[in-house]
Amino acid sequence: MIHPAETAFAVEVMRDLVGADRVLTQIVPSMGAEDFAYMLEEVPGCYAWLGAGDGGHRAEGHGAGPCMLHNDSYDFNDDIIPLGATYWVKLAERWLGAQDAEAGDARSTS
Repeated sequence: MIHPAETAFAVEVMRDLVGADRVLTQIVPSMGAEDFAYMLEEVPGCYAWLGAGDGGHRAEGHGAGPCMLHNDSYDFNDDIIPLGATYWVKLAERWLGAQDAEAGDARSTS
């Protein structure tokens, strides 16, 4: 299920954080084992991926290049933790700010 408004909102927050040139909005669909689609049937939202880099962070013995999750050679890129955490904070701040603005608009028209 696709929710265009929520997706555009999430994309805008990430673009503001890292720049439009670093945000991909079209990716190859994946049939991974996620149950998130069931949540989207109940509450509008979107699924977002945070890239882990080109693999330069990987420890010796893990091979060269990037590696997807659920792979024996996966080595999490700890350097992306601040970016991921900041994204969630900015997403929450912007969403809560929009809710406050809507509430203010509703109060001023009452």
